[in-house]
Amino acid sequence: MKKLIMISVLAVFLAGSIAALAGCGSSNSSSNSTDDIQKLADAFVQAELAGNAQAIIDMLPPADRDTYGPILQQSVGQVQGKVDEIHYQVDQPDADHATVTFWGTLEFVDNGQTIPQTITQDQAQSLPPMVRQDGQWYFDFSSLMQSQTQSDQGSTAQPQQ
Repeated sequence: MKKLIMISVLAVFLAGSIAALAGCGSSNSSSNSTDDIQKLADAFVQAELAGNAQAIIDMLPPADRDTYGPILQQSVGQVQGKVDEIHYQVDQPDADHATVTFWGTLEFVDNGQTIPQTITQDQAQSLPPMVRQDGQWYFDFSSLMQSQTQSDQGSTAQPQQ
């Protein structure tokens, strides 16, 4: 159970605890979008597991880096490990938006012990949504923050009598 919690922390790491984060830019906007999206997803997972906050900050849309960079500096590195095997599924509802889920085998380090964690395709975890801006893909944590705010406002609304 502790291992599943750790993978959930990875998947929703910033979405839940920070609710506003990160993107990856592609250096070749003419290449296949699905391949670019998968590369960006992989870069995010690898950076998160390596505890590399600066790599994730560099993945943010430039306009978001000052806002979310300090949060990332404090948050990234709480979960560390490595990927043994990973698979991605990309859903791209339009040319500028995508969502990615992942599954596979990861290893987490907990108190000096390496703990393998297998996530089946049925248990696939979602990464934050992605958006393409100026021909580059980024994780769109700003939309997560907006969704979270709207959800919070809806859940605190008082019923009318």
